[in-house]
Amino acid sequence: MPKLPLTGLRVLDLTDGRGELAPRLLGDLGADVIRVETAQGSSSRTALPMWRDRSISYAVHNANKRAIALDADTTEDVEFFWDLVGRSDIIFQQPDAPLIPVSPEEIAAAHPHLIVVALTDFGLTGPRRDWIGTDAVLGALIGVSVQSRLPGQEPLSPPNGIVTESAAVLTAWSALAAYYRRLGTGRGEFIDASTYEAAIQSVDPLFGIRGTASGGRPPWEEEYEQQDTRHLYPIFRCKDGYVRMCVLATRQWESLLSWMGSPPELADPELGSLVARQQARDLIDTVVGGFLRTRTATELETEAERFGVPLARVQTPAQVFDCEQFGTRRAFVRTPLDDNGQTIALANGFVEFDGERAGIRRRAPQHDEHRAEVLRELADIDKRPTDSQGGGPPGALPFAGLRVLDLGVIVVGAEIGRLFADLGAEVIKVENRNFPDGSRQVAPADTMTVSLAYGHRNKQSLGLNLRDPRGIELFEELVRGSDVVVSNFKPGTMAALGLDYERLRTLNPGIVVADSSAFGPTGPWSERMGYGPLVRAATGLTSLWRYPELEDGYADTSTIYPDNVSAIISAITVLAALIKRNGDGIGARVSVSQAETILAQLSSRFAFASISGDDCAYPSPDVHVLQCAGRDQWCVVELRDPRDSAKLAEVLGCRTTERAALVNTAINWFAHHPASEAMSTLQDAGVPCGVVQRPTDLMRDPQLLDRQFLRPVYQPHGPGVLPATGAPARFASLPQIDLLPAPLQGQDTRTICRDVLRLSEAQIDEAARAGVIQLCDSRSRTDESQDHE
Repeated sequence: MPKLPLTGLRVLDLTDGRGELAPRLLGDLGADVIRVETAQGSSSRTALPMWRDRSISYAVHNANKRAIALDADTTEDVEFFWDLVGRSDIIFQQPDAPLIPVSPEEIAAAHPHLIVVALTDFGLTGPRRDWIGTDAVLGALIGVSVQSRLPGQEPLSPPNGIVTESAAVLTAWSALAAYYRRLGTGRGEFIDASTYEAAIQSVDPLFGIRGTASGGRPPWEEEYEQQDTRHLYPIFRCKDGYVRMCVLATRQWESLLSWMGSPPELADPELGSLVARQQARDLIDTVVGGFLRTRTATELETEAERFGVPLARVQTPAQVFDCEQFGTRRAFVRTPLDDNGQTIALANGFVEFDGERAGIRRRAPQHDEHRAEVLRELADIDKRPTDSQGGGPPGALPFAGLRVLDLGVIVVGAEIGRLFADLGAEVIKVENRNFPDGSRQVAPADTMTVSLAYGHRNKQSLGLNLRDPRGIELFEELVRGSDVVVSNFKPGTMAALGLDYERLRTLNPGIVVADSSAFGPTGPWSERMGYGPLVRAATGLTSLWRYPELEDGYADTSTIYPDNVSAIISAITVLAALIKRNGDGIGARVSVSQAETILAQLSSRFAFASISGDDCAYPSPDVHVLQCAGRDQWCVVELRDPRDSAKLAEVLGCRTTERAALVNTAINWFAHHPASEAMSTLQDAGVPCGVVQRPTDLMRDPQLLDRQFLRPVYQPHGPGVLPATGAPARFASLPQIDLLPAPLQGQDTRTICRDVLRLSEAQIDEAARAGVIQLCDSRSRTDESQDHE
């Protein structure tokens, strides 16, 4: 495959367990990731799930890395370590699980050129800095457990791994953004990366853009525990399993009726309205369910595609391996688990770079496997340069000077652009009011929803008709002076407009083009309708995100996962391509599949199924959801090992750690304690515990308040002052980012046409009259913000 974009970047991985994915993401893109362990090895080598004496989790998180072991008691190894540090670019370290007796602050002070990432559960500061955040505990605290809840049921944790894996992706983005800034300033960075804060921003952000099902409403106005959204994307039994349907548009409803032979019970023309269908859902579910029950899932998928009805089989992880789509795209690759011929199927990376998968190139390393190799290399290379390659001002944001053309829609498209806009890029949202972004459709043209405000802050809006040849000409002129083009249309849409990658790189050889789709740009499913609920069903996630004791207990309808994570993966790869372009001047195409994001984040589970043949045998963490004193208050407790059980027994005054007795005692104890008090008591004793928080709880969270995680941002034309997140992590020297309001549609058209495209006022007015561009009559957001202040 072509040269990977981060070739030449050296990363030291001093993490153990939860932090291992972030450096692996950079390794997937070509970075030389060297894992540093103690002479005894890291604890993650024995982490569950295990197969015989090998950790599958370790195999997943440490592919594409090399490994060395150091003895901190020997002078030779200490010198080896510091020599390696001096020749590196980025270091990931967990201060609370040190593999070497040196703090990240000491490393940063000794080598100012380094990007040092200190990775902890809750951050290096704040009243909860020493607390323990497991996947289930963090899922409760960030609000996902209460969003997943079905009426009458206890809060539900998402499938194990999603929370911390998503947080690791945002941590990798923070590290690479700081490195890109170093290329322009020569200055390193110290990053205080809180998994808790990263998870809030990446899994299912309450302070971020939401899916269209939210109607643009702020999450803190909703009672998540009261909602039952299963009717929006219903799941029906079929002859050999279950299928999910997403019939939203009127034309899809008409297609469904045609497929079913126009049943008279559903002949009322009022049912063309989504609202009317929701009111008549009992009747519809009875008729549609009876039709689907007589066919197999394969028959239903084939017929639904022929009629244009959005439908997908609800698959288990084991069934995913047999899908033609994932086989065609090499979404899994057999990889050695050990040196005895045993192999497992690993999800083959997250992304495609220039049409080739940036996937698994080498198995996870054995203990100290590459010591001699790394020692030889150190003798042959110079120390890392600390001088600037760009010459930007030391106080600049990382992406100052970059221009991004944002054609993205709904969540994924919005988030890619926002990630760049927040850190200084000029991001121009190119949109057409005749074919509005789905997020725009929930509000009048002269107003702004909370969701829109979050997803498009710090951007400009250009109203441009790409269905007009003159509109294409103007867009092509923008491409000549831009760095990145982002889209997440259905595959083939950009080509139909005459704006495929080949055309764009002809206009600008250095352009980086990013596209995102449901199932990827190739394969038999590439043109399937890419609704998130269908993607989750097809990848096995829906079958895992449920109440197992309930037949209709599927609980993933309220989430927008993996939209935000897919956007961050895309942004990381775009940034890697820009780093490569700094050296060779050549752009790239980046493609992300939302389905393959899920496969990669559930890679441990798929790997286990590939070797055991039974995904039901996957070891689940020992998680307990316990009701507390007060109205509908809950805590989540996770017992990682016998030591946690012993600590819990001591807190409860229980004389045994036998599971049934301990759980019964815990149920009674929690019922007599307020949730926040119970959480603090257990955490102080070293037992992972978290309150099931709601959005309003997050705004009062003492840890987030102490670390000033949320900031107010003023959004005119609707929401007013909103609580918003700022930078993706805490940077020691990065200037505070601006939080400028999102624009109305076409709000910046005149300015962009005049200042960027160099059109005269007469040309602008003529193009507007001809419908080539679209203007907005409202005042500029700058004026609005100044008036507010």
